[in-house]
This record gives sequence, C-alpha cells and structure tokens, in this order.
Amino acid sequence: MTETRDGVTYRCASINMNRPASLGDPQAVCMWNDDDTGGFVITAISSNTEAAVDLAANVHDGVVG
Repeated sequence: MTETRDGVTYRCASINMNRPASLGDPQAVCMWNDDDTGGFVITAISSNTEAAVDLAANVHDGVVG
C-alpha cells in the first residue's frame, strides 16, 4: 500500500514467509523517502499494512522531530 501523511509518502507491504510463523518473524515492511530522511521499518508485530504505516510514521516523526 502507498499512503501520504503530512507530505511524506510511505510504501508498505506485508511479508508472506510461506512457512509456519515463529515468534519474531517479519510481518510487514515500510519505507519512506522525504526531503530530509529516508528509512525503513520492519515489524514483527502484525502483517496489517495500516498498522505498519502507523509505526513507520511514528519512527519518521521521531527521526525528523
């Protein structure tokens, strides 16, 4: 999914490992690139891309803050 928040575009995707899940497996990844920073977040909490973009936006705001 692609979502823009406060002028920053985030691209997120769920990760399908095609095997039984184990604790700590990556579930989703998000990345951004704005005028000041670029980064990515890998989450092991949920494969829900909306939750992943929420987390990535929080990380972005903490970096740029």
